[in-house]
Amino acid sequence: MYDADDESERITVSPPLDPDESRLVGGLAGVGAGPRRVWPGQPSRRSPWLPCAEGCCLVLESRPHLGAGADPAAWLRFLIREVLAPRSAEALARAGQLGLPGSHRLQGRVLLDVDRARPSLVVVSSNRVRVIPLDDDLFPVERPPRRSPGEVVPLETRAVREGQRADR
Repeated sequence: MYDADDESERITVSPPLDPDESRLVGGLAGVGAGPRRVWPGQPSRRSPWLPCAEGCCLVLESRPHLGAGADPAAWLRFLIREVLAPRSAEALARAGQLGLPGSHRLQGRVLLDVDRARPSLVVVSSNRVRVIPLDDDLFPVERPPRRSPGEVVPLETRAVREGQRADR
């Protein structure tokens, strides 16, 4: 159940979506009168992201009929890149043909897959989407230390180590 006061379970959209944008985003999620498919590059059949009534945030709706193809992070990246904040010339042209103003800024975090063995957290900051894997206690999984591909060699010469000055 979505709690309107819980900012940790939604992605805020600034400025808020206008009614046409809300209708489009809702339609891509299979809700309302908006189009169900607009771009051939959509991540899957339906988006799991729904706009709130005011258009100020996106809420993740988990529906069993969405299937395994509805990856929330992939859909969020797609919505940002093509609908809410297009930047490339092609994406700007496609959005302009649909009358989408773009230039939205998204922020927030949403917990995913709580009931599964591998929970994760989708984090959006300045329109960049990251997925952070979590452990059973919902803490970020620590990455193993990076192995260096080479050998560490001291840069000082033997003469310098023994207190002599090496003039070159």
